[in-house]
Amino acid sequence: MKHYIAKISLVLLAILLTVPTFAQDVLYQGTVVDSQDEPLIGATVRVPDTKIVTITDIDGNFSIRVPKGKSVEISYIGYLPVTVTNFNETKIVLKEDSESLDEVVVVGYGTQKKAHLTGAISTVPMDDIKDLADGNLASSLSGLVNGLSVVGGDSRPGDPASVYVRGVRSLGDVGSTVQQPLFVIDGVVYNNDVKVGNITTNPGADAFNNLDPNDVESITVLKDASAAVYGSRAANGVILVTTKKGKLGEPVISYSGTFGFTDAVSNPKMLSAYDYGRLYNAIAAADPTNTTLNRLNDLFQADELQAMRRLNYDLLDDYWKTGFTMKHNVGISGATEKANYYASIGYYDQDGNLGKLEYNRWNYRA
Repeated sequence: MKHYIAKISLVLLAILLTVPTFAQDVLYQGTVVDSQDEPLIGATVRVPDTKIVTITDIDGNFSIRVPKGKSVEISYIGYLPVTVTNFNETKIVLKEDSESLDEVVVVGYGTQKKAHLTGAISTVPMDDIKDLADGNLASSLSGLVNGLSVVGGDSRPGDPASVYVRGVRSLGDVGSTVQQPLFVIDGVVYNNDVKVGNITTNPGADAFNNLDPNDVESITVLKDASAAVYGSRAANGVILVTTKKGKLGEPVISYSGTFGFTDAVSNPKMLSAYDYGRLYNAIAAADPTNTTLNRLNDLFQADELQAMRRLNYDLLDDYWKTGFTMKHNVGISGATEKANYYASIGYYDQDGNLGKLEYNRWNYRA
């Protein structure tokens, strides 16, 4: 009895010692908006010098537990970060980065300073994507531009992603290229709806995905009236791409190399052979259209189900592997008073996670 009383006392003591530790944490909840009082989706909310981090939801709301004595830093691409120490402040307003407003961006009719723009135009921070291990340029844009959604690009090595400006507007066009933006690369306008047999393709999207990020100078996304200069074909927005050119001076040789890997955080749990047999029987027996069901030949019998208990096999356990990727790019550029030049060669290699799937690509540009 004394032994049990001692154990209970130790447990109670541990609980009492733990309570003050939890009491030191503060549950901070709030909303992040811009200067127009519009919610910012996906803003980063973190506690500096810790691994505590979260992002805002579709309404700009967040909830984070803050240890005693710590502050909260809220940041978003294109906006100045804010540090919060007063947790009674539940509405956080982020201001646009004034330096980014002086940035010169490409528009349909030339170039302009960002501060002078009235339309919805976004620029992609190239320094944020050139070192990513993605196999195509569209996948690299995920989460970097407001209103730009990236779909696919991760089902197999070399799988191209699709981009949409402000989402898909018609359910009847889901999966087609009609809803995709117009691509303009170095002034060349690519048709975004080309029929080849029974298949509709977007040559601009293919050309865009095959570009090496190291060869790209800037990417600008035109979202609304600013795209009107391209006519009705730009109804779903425009993505303008400018590639690098040589700059006046001595020849410059550059090299960029990136290594990465793709893996699953966790794999799905597979049905056992026995459970599969039972599920197969249930579906077959419940199918009202199957009027010729032969219960002896079309269903697994009791002895077969018992035998299947010993046939458990998980494909993912035996064949799943880490997929390694690597990118290399070598370029030379320069210019004289009469001409400028830029040439590069790039190589990309990506292994799949299942079987012997792999993808490799060479890029040459001059």
